[in-house]
Amino acid sequence: MKTAVKTISDIKERLQKPVVFVGMMGSGKSHVGLVFARHLDLSFHDSDKIVEKRAGCSVSEIFEQFGEDKFRSAEQNAIFELLKNGPAVISTGGGALLNAGIRHAIQEKAISIWLKADISTLADRVGADPKRPLLAGKDPSEVLADLMKVRIPLYEQADITIDTTGLAVEKTVEASINGLCEFLNKDRF
Repeated sequence: MKTAVKTISDIKERLQKPVVFVGMMGSGKSHVGLVFARHLDLSFHDSDKIVEKRAGCSVSEIFEQFGEDKFRSAEQNAIFELLKNGPAVISTGGGALLNAGIRHAIQEKAISIWLKADISTLADRVGADPKRPLLAGKDPSEVLADLMKVRIPLYEQADITIDTTGLAVEKTVEASINGLCEFLNKDRF
């Protein structure tokens, strides 16, 4: 009989591929992903930060100067490269799963965790952040509601779902670790 994953060391021993955080802007993918990676002693990669570093400018500047299509192409390249590197933690941009190639690559090569939150929570977290090109000059709640209509069916395909509404970062990380344990154990018995 095979034993269940019970500890972080057990997770690290059994984890064979990256863990990818997906979800709407403001769901906590970057912050939770970083803390989650530290708990598991894994490397952390934020696909938006990689795109920014390569482009030498921010995501909002990329949108403004080159358009969303150019950003999405760079995002795909970054995520595809990250998925080749084995166990690690990856935070994706909120719209990454709109790309069918990225969706399929994550489904095949990673374990995905959807950080879910309601519109009110997301709007409180992102406000009218000028660094978020999709929110520029718009009501965050309206934009988020429109984006969620399209994106939720994509996020629902994730391997693990964690509702972050009302949860502090550490509680979200704890729930994500527990979710990963359950996922790794589900076919063990």
